[in-house]
This record gives sequence, structure tokens and C-alpha cells, in this order.
Amino acid sequence: MKQSLLLTLLSICFALLLCNKLIAAPATLPINEISAGGASWTYLYSNSSDGFRLADASFMGLNDAYDGMFSFTINGTLFDVGGSVDSSDFVTDYTTAGKKFTSDQIDIGSDLMAQQQYLFFTNPVNGLPTVRSLLKITNNGVADQNVQVITGGNLGSDGDTTTVATSSGDLTIDNNDFWVITADNAVAPLYDPPVTMVFGSSSFVGNPAYTSLNYSGDGLNVQYDFTVPAGQTRYVIIFGQLSSSLSDSTNGVEIFSNIDKLFLSAMAFNDLNEQQLGQIVNWPSLDSSPRKAIGDFIWFDTNGNGVQDVGEPGLNGIKVDIYSNAGLLLASRTTNSSGNYQFSYLASGSYYLQVSSASGVPFLVSPKGQGGDAAKDSDINSDFKTDVFTFDGLNDNLTIDGGLTTTPPIDYNDELRKLISNNHYRVLALLRSSSAKQKTALRNASNNMLQYIRNNVGKFNLIQGANILKLGQSARIAIRTLLAQFSNPQKARAIKALRALRRSLN
Repeated sequence: MKQSLLLTLLSICFALLLCNKLIAAPATLPINEISAGGASWTYLYSNSSDGFRLADASFMGLNDAYDGMFSFTINGTLFDVGGSVDSSDFVTDYTTAGKKFTSDQIDIGSDLMAQQQYLFFTNPVNGLPTVRSLLKITNNGVADQNVQVITGGNLGSDGDTTTVATSSGDLTIDNNDFWVITADNAVAPLYDPPVTMVFGSSSFVGNPAYTSLNYSGDGLNVQYDFTVPAGQTRYVIIFGQLSSSLSDSTNGVEIFSNIDKLFLSAMAFNDLNEQQLGQIVNWPSLDSSPRKAIGDFIWFDTNGNGVQDVGEPGLNGIKVDIYSNAGLLLASRTTNSSGNYQFSYLASGSYYLQVSSASGVPFLVSPKGQGGDAAKDSDINSDFKTDVFTFDGLNDNLTIDGGLTTTPPIDYNDELRKLISNNHYRVLALLRSSSAKQKTALRNASNNMLQYIRNNVGKFNLIQGANILKLGQSARIAIRTLLAQFSNPQKARAIKALRALRRSLN
């Protein structure tokens, strides 16, 4: 019994790990090749001379980006993590996979502990291979500690490094810049991948902690000076991004100029909680406003009624884009196998969503706002966009759903107009030839039918409505007569129906 219980508990623990999709395992350094984001990051190593650094990278047939980059020097000493690190696949429910390598926490003296981590991933917004290098410093002492951190290395262009662009708009690299782009040539052909280096957010420029950005030849080093309060933790995070052309690199860097887009790129910061976000020295604007999530369901509306009925499945592989109120594309998600999507770490503001149907499937949009339950209706207009909505950033909003169908939704008001128009002359003719009793019954039946369907728009189609109305026999016959004339206005069928009506009213 005890053995069975133990096995059950172990199974549950393993399942929970799988659900988190973050299973760490030791990896021996050097790691010769890391494939992530379409790039080959070669290789990751650590020693007392170079620190924990990335030696090289290649992308789309272009080789030799970096000749040792992303190591950290802390208070004058290179941070060496030893011979192994924890390796894990980093996956969220709504983005592509990344690879994460995390060192142990190492005592660097003066009650300070340091830990370094690499995350390699595809940026979901611009599609470019990206690396994040994170340094965590914890002060276990009772007094505040001043810390100097220098990071950087060799850009890898073998003496041919050329400045392509900087965030300040000139070609001089200094601490007026929070990102720079370099290549081995300012024009094609290129032999090395253009490299984007990002040292902090735009709001960090001018911060006293951003001490210097030095560039010489192929070398680039950034210095940060800051205080770690007693008992607290601080982080330094820098990014590198590869591209295969100068235009891709200049277009791709735009995400780092927009905090919302960077948050929504999902893998840039989404593994950090709100407290950790507030502890990043060189991204001081990350915790400036509350950030929650919106979502979360795109489903196949089998009957096309605009309501999430029992048994209707979620749709896998549907693309959902989020735009600012001004029409700026902020991020994209693809629904998972259950039809769910989510945009996390969303700041307060006004947004709208746009849904793209799966390739090769001619989906139509279900009627919007049906059923009276915001958690069960569809919020997408006929152009596959939602209305602009305001998000307060204080609470998750997981009721923005979309119904897609292959059955054209019925425009009930239009059908009623057609019904009245197409049968008007028949109704008038029948009224002229009918007795007072017949005229009253027909008028009542018609009025009851039209009012009932108007009150229940979206719940059933017209033929179904005729079958479920609980009216008198003569009224039901009258309704069936009008519906039959509309749904199949052949003269013979209409005459037959009218005769049946007359017989029932006599």
C-alpha cells in the first residue's frame, strides 16, 4: 500500500513538472552547439579567464557572430560558473520553445551571491533568433553593498566591425544608446550576421547606474554601478539578436523600443514575476504599471449560433494578433490544441484583436454578442476584428472569445424582411378572400410568429422556430404556410399550404 502511494505521488510530481514544461537537467560545459530560433549558438563555456560566455553564432548561412560575448565581471572579477549548468527547455503555452542554461548561485564574497543564466529563443514578434543574458546578484548581508558590473565582449567581425545604427540615431556608440546594431559591412555582401545588442530600456538612458558604454574595434563593454540593499536581489539583463540582412536587423530592433511589445514577445520577461521585474537595474520601467492577461478561447461554432454550446471544440492553430488603439501590431499568438490563447503582462490601455482563420479553411465569423453571457459569446465582428476595448491592467480579462463556423450565420432581421416582402401579396390576397374569422386568425398567427422570432433572434433558424412554437393549431398552420412560402416559394407548394390553412380555419 505504501509503495503504491509513493508511486502515485511520484507520478503526480512528474506530471506537474511536465505541465510546467520546465524540466532542468545538468549539462556539462562546454556545450558545443545550441539550436534555437533558427540559429546555431556555438559554443557556451566558462573559465576563470573568460567567464561564462558565448563563443560564436551563425544564422542563415552567415557565420562568426561574436568571438566571446555576454560574460560578466563583478567588482573586478570575471564570473566563472564552473564546469556545469542546469539545462532546460523553456516553453510557454502560447509561444515557441527556447533553451535555458542556468548556473548555480556562487559566493563572490562580501555576502554577495551571483547567478548567471542564458535563454535562447525565437522572438515571436519579429521572428529573429534572440539570446538573453541575465545576472542575478543577492545581498545576504546586513549592510547595503555597492556593485560594479561590466558585461560585453567581442562582436566577432574580425576587425571589420561597422556601426549600422544606434538608438540615439547617430553612428557613435556611447551610453546615450540603449541598443546598437553592428555588422562586418555597412552594405551587402555580408559574411557575418548583423548583431543587435540591447543594454536596457529607453528609460535607462541617463540613469546614474548606466555608467559607460565603451566600443573599440570589435570590442564592446557596458558598465553598470548600483547598490544592492541588504537582504535584497538585483538583476542585470542584456539581449543579443541576430539577423540575415541589415534591413531585418533595423526593423527587428523596434521591439526593444516598445516596452509593451517586448513584454508581449512572451519569452523576454515572462518567466519573471512582478517582484523580480521590479528588481532589474537596467529596465526600470518594467514595473511602472500593473500587468495582467487577456484571452482566451477560439472555438468551432458547429451550429453557427454565436454561443459556446456543450461539445463545441476549441480550434488549434488560429492566429490572434493584438493591436494598440492606434493600429500598431504589438504581438501575435497561435491557439493551442484546446483553442486557448493568451497575452500576458499586458499594460493598461486600449487594444483590439484580429483573428486569422487557419490556412485552407474558409471560416466565417459567428454572430457576435449572442446569449447574454459574456463568458460564452463571441466578441469578433464580421471583419475578424474585435471592437476596441479598454483594459485596466489590474485584473485578467479571459472572456474575449471568438466563434468561427463554416455555416453562414443567419441574418434574422433580413430574413424577416424578405419573408414579409416575398409573401405580402399572397397574404393580402388571402385576407381579401377570407372570412372575418379567417382574417383574424391569420393576422394573429402572423403577428405571433414575427414577434416570437424577433424576441429570439439567434436561438434557432426559422424552420426550427415553426416547430417549437406553442401556439394554437390554426396559428401553427399559418406559420408553416408563411415559412414554407419563404423557404421554398414554388407556386404549387404555396397553393397547397394556403389550402391547408383555409381548411384548418373553417
